[in-house]
Amino acid sequence: MTKPRLRFAPSPTGYLHIGGARTALFNWLYARKYQGTFVLRIEDTDRARSTDESVRAVFEALEWLGLDWDEGPGVGGEYGPYFQTERLEVYRDYAERLIRTGHAYKSYETKEELSRLREAHKQGSGRDDFRYESRWRDGREPPREGPFVVRFKMPKDEQPVGFDDLVYGQVSKRHVDMDDWIMLRPDGIPTYNFGAAVDDLTMEITHVARGDDHLNNTPMQILVFRALGHDPPKFAHLPMILGPDKKKLSKRTGSVSVTEYRDNGYLPHALVNFLARMGWSRGDQEVFTRAELLEHFDWNGIGKAGGVWNKEKLDWLDNYWMRVSPPEALMPLFMGQLARLGLTAGDDERSRAILRLYVERTSTLKEAAEQAAFFFSDGVAIDEKAGEKQLLGNRPLLEAARERFASGTFEALSLEEWTKAHAEKAGVKLGKVAQPLRVAVTGNTVSPPLFDTLVLIGRDEAVRRVGAALEWMSEKTPPGA
Repeated sequence: MTKPRLRFAPSPTGYLHIGGARTALFNWLYARKYQGTFVLRIEDTDRARSTDESVRAVFEALEWLGLDWDEGPGVGGEYGPYFQTERLEVYRDYAERLIRTGHAYKSYETKEELSRLREAHKQGSGRDDFRYESRWRDGREPPREGPFVVRFKMPKDEQPVGFDDLVYGQVSKRHVDMDDWIMLRPDGIPTYNFGAAVDDLTMEITHVARGDDHLNNTPMQILVFRALGHDPPKFAHLPMILGPDKKKLSKRTGSVSVTEYRDNGYLPHALVNFLARMGWSRGDQEVFTRAELLEHFDWNGIGKAGGVWNKEKLDWLDNYWMRVSPPEALMPLFMGQLARLGLTAGDDERSRAILRLYVERTSTLKEAAEQAAFFFSDGVAIDEKAGEKQLLGNRPLLEAARERFASGTFEALSLEEWTKAHAEKAGVKLGKVAQPLRVAVTGNTVSPPLFDTLVLIGRDEAVRRVGAALEWMSEKTPPGA
């Protein structure tokens, strides 16, 4: 088997979104599984919308997901350059070859002429199925001065252009159902079908895996390969990712940038695991290590039905990978999430112990950082409702707690024993004592186990926070009350 060469060719007109990331992943997995080559190519011919920022965002997203490329920007390779705007001479050369062999021609109609003809057809037929046959196709009119496009000369017979798609099976489209489509615009910029075909040919790409919205483009690209005397690559068209409503994925239903998922605290492999299962399966298995994905991935595991976005499953997977990941892998990411909140944490045993309290009870590291923020802050803001319910009327308890925290053994077991004893003496359940203490030191009614929380907050900070809670109570209590 010839080692495969696959490519991911994003258009840098925005951030890398989920659908593009899954396409990159499937190409990467197949290339890695068979010791092939994964090429990154940037299709930046949309000059009005392509930006350097978007290019950097693509690099950043792929690097975060761990999808390294063997050839492409920043890496190089013998088939470069890897930006389409740096390959314009290549497209012009191949266009000239097709003109010389009679497979393409220069066409001089203007946009205004085409618009008039299209409107006349609509008025006469009442249909929007205008098909233009250029006067320059067979030399019926000599070349004229002015700009021109290069069009591919479609055969005029009923023969189909067929190919065996690795996902969809046999696909075909008749010659007569395709116009003499534009290959090269007047400014020398290739259209998608011509640029992609020439690049795949000259970069010796063996497999093209992309969204199934390109199924109609593939016959035109195959014709370019054949006109140039080459066999086309194998094609695998991937069903689209659908939203929970079974419609095209939108920003509202999950189609946001990969880096937004990173910023929201998801682990990179959790997202990789989730994306792999969006349209590909191996039995009922949901959790895959990267090694398992590389071992088992193949095109025959991809279904024709679009995968449905399921945030609950993504959250479940992220929690799973949080629980099984070693602390040294999670801590830098956890610290980064705290930094986004303006908080500083060291990679020390205290911070790791705090993180361990949250990996079981949160879905993402962002959620963990938000819930753990009170451990790393200088004091806490007391929630109004929680304070009014749990603190007001409990001054003797908080004064006793402040004294105990300042002078007694500050370990979880001894703090628990003191709290139980205080509850028994007051004739109340443990929660009636524990909850006011929790609100005083955390600002709210929800936290990990109270006594572990107190130890990790630390004696001095716990004493200060109880003192601040007493001051808060004084401000809420009218004089003489």
